[in-house]
Amino acid sequence: MQLGFDIKDVDYATLSHAHYDHSNGMRRFFTENEKANFYLRKGTGENCYFKKFFVKKYIGIPRNILTDYPDRIVFADGDYKLCEGAYLIPHKTPNLEKIGKREMMYQLTESGWRPDNFSHEQSLVLDTDKGLVIINCCSHGGAVNIINEVIETFPDKQVYGLIGGMHLFNKKESEIRALSKKIKETGIQYVCTGHCTKERAFGIMKQELG
Repeated sequence: MQLGFDIKDVDYATLSHAHYDHSNGMRRFFTENEKANFYLRKGTGENCYFKKFFVKKYIGIPRNILTDYPDRIVFADGDYKLCEGAYLIPHKTPNLEKIGKREMMYQLTESGWRPDNFSHEQSLVLDTDKGLVIINCCSHGGAVNIINEVIETFPDKQVYGLIGGMHLFNKKESEIRALSKKIKETGIQYVCTGHCTKERAFGIMKQELG
């Protein structure tokens, strides 16, 4: 109720990507809400890990959540219309596994370890009076990539803003400044960062974006 609404009244729930720090509230949601479908990207599974040398740490969705609530979970495929004015958009940028490898994020597949290509990540796009607003909680696939993916998906609409973390807490200042300039070049007018940007990167972005 702190946000002014009750979880039991929510009609739709979506998962930005299959990491524990964004999905560990799923069981609580299912307990308190008996009606809403929960939308995950098609192919989402219990297979996301942080992997560095001999260290393998599971960072995925809650174990057994997919089999415990099969009647509540919907797997969105392709460009998915959630409801009027709300869409779930997957990554369309090639070679995102390069980002996964750099961040030491991997998926355990039937054929072994593979750098994460973030096929489990999706953007919630809302059609507002000011234009399209993108919500993507960590932007693992790259903030600029995500903005451009949405621009290409909706060529007849203006993309107004991006809300979400940008996973910049571990990036060099030069990378943050370069990213900020590229974000500015996309023409969006509003940026709201999330937890994985952190204060240092936020300050640098503010200098670049105003």
